Amino acid sequence: MVKNRDIIVYGLAPWDFNIATTCNYTAIEMAKNNRVLFVNPPLQRSSTFFQKNDPIIQKRIRINSGKEEDLVQESENLWILYPKTVVESINWIRSPRLFNFFNKINDKRYAREVLKAVKKLNFSNYILFNDNSMITGYYFKELLNPAVFVYLLRDAVIHVDYHKRHGTRLQPLIIKKLILQ
Repeated sequence: MVKNRDIIVYGLAPWDFNIATTCNYTAIEMAKNNRVLFVNPPLQRSSTFFQKNDPIIQKRIRINSGKEEDLVQESENLWILYPKTVVESINWIRSPRLFNFFNKINDKRYAREVLKAVKKLNFSNYILFNDNSMITGYYFKELLNPAVFVYLLRDAVIHVDYHKRHGTRLQPLIIKKLILQ
């Protein structure tokens, strides 16, 4: 059991998704003995157009405009980050090289927000826990420089249409990052 560590948790589903997720429960359990920062996925530009009436998207827009806090303490050892950034919707790009280029730009924007929260919370020597997110946050290991990187592969997400194009290529590469740490 891990105790007295700083842990950053991110995954596919946001904290305020309409149902509780494994990622939420994992963060809650980890926070019993550690300080945990749960990082929501960033707001995608396409969502601001096509899902603008969704309450989750409306909340992200309010946060991005400074009308709500982006870092919220959920419990004694658990904070939720709603990154104040918009990333480009790039999954439609077929070229792996072009996709990687834009995905890295997106992750740099996303990581910048995470690092602000890390600094504010005075996290150090942290564990980075990725719950099945093989596209968003793909470059986090390099950009956040954690002491330990963990990738939880628990669902066959690469069989979902959205993840097939790039997820099937990126997931083995994330696993390779684990082997090389």
